[in-house]
Amino acid sequence: MNRLRLPSIIAVLVACLSCNSGRATVPDQPSEPFADASMRATDVVPPSTSTGTGSADFRRGRGLWVDYTITLNNVTGLTGLKIYRGATGTNGTVLVNLMLTGVTVPGTINGVFKSSNFYEAEMPAGFTLDSLRAAIAAGTVYLMATTTTRPDGEIRGALSLSK
Repeated sequence: MNRLRLPSIIAVLVACLSCNSGRATVPDQPSEPFADASMRATDVVPPSTSTGTGSADFRRGRGLWVDYTITLNNVTGLTGLKIYRGATGTNGTVLVNLMLTGVTVPGTINGVFKSSNFYEAEMPAGFTLDSLRAAIAAGTVYLMATTTTRPDGEIRGALSLSK
């Protein structure tokens, strides 16, 4: 009887990991407001003509991770969702990739696209969650979505510290 349970348990674990881009989750762990963003086409450099919009809520866990929820509206053919470091009006460097590379989400997204987490270890060497918080406070961190029709940016929004 125990032999029949093991494959079922493994199948459930594999399904959970694949839905979360391979990231392990830390269920039922308290988190606190960290940052948020509102994304629009006019913030892309150069500005996009997209009618898409988006929002993001980031919550810091008690460990070295950040939970997040990304909501997108009227975004078609999503190919990337990344956190960058760069000043307003400039294009920056990637800090965290929130989506698998090489994947295109078919159709138009209208609603919560993703709830997951990322860990400090996923950021560039020497960059910590504390330095991410400082960069957000300085106004040099943004979230950007790219699509098949706008690979240089569909919508973008600066992260601001949650109040």
